[in-house]
Amino acid sequence: MTNSAALAGVKVLDVSSVLSGPLSTMLLADLGADVIKVEPPTAPDFTRGVGQARNEMTAYFYNTNRGKRAIAVDGRHRLGRKILQQLADQSDIVVQNMRPGKAAGIGLDPDQCMERNKSLIYASISGYGGDGPMAGEPVYDYVIQAVTGMVDAQRDPVTDALDLTRHFPADKITAHALAESILAALFARERDPQRRGQHVEVSMHEANLAFMWPD
Repeated sequence: MTNSAALAGVKVLDVSSVLSGPLSTMLLADLGADVIKVEPPTAPDFTRGVGQARNEMTAYFYNTNRGKRAIAVDGRHRLGRKILQQLADQSDIVVQNMRPGKAAGIGLDPDQCMERNKSLIYASISGYGGDGPMAGEPVYDYVIQAVTGMVDAQRDPVTDALDLTRHFPADKITAHALAESILAALFARERDPQRRGQHVEVSMHEANLAFMWPD
């Protein structure tokens, strides 16, 4: 029986962690993609230890990583970097949400990956983009809520006090923006006679500004 899912046969290498990247690749898995999630053996995904667990699996981790296969690889070591490079060479999509430049440290420099695999769609999530004065700054969901106006939008009409949204909308918005961008890149590749990939870059700042802009 053939798999009729939209992304059947599409291979994804997921080296992201926590929420924005894993949620994005889970959406691709829901559409039928074959997703391999990579975690360092000594520092697994933070969400494995967050919230309620059953059979040593937390609901938080499961709800952002269902439908994936998993492998532990230490990209700090030479053999680990080689394994990750081989996986990237065999993939249609690579997804990472490290700070700009950090992926090169585990052998997944975007330019080098795309040079070896011309059809690769390399998808990067950053806080404020790949360059500029804020590029290297650490970013968290609540920071993006503040700088994009969400905190002000949550202002109490009676007390005028500012407030955060009580979940992680900035990460979730970014995840959906990345999934949309990846799907657009896949469509562009299908229309390209040479099936060339591209580097898809989504910053949390810009994705959430776009989300808040109508307000």
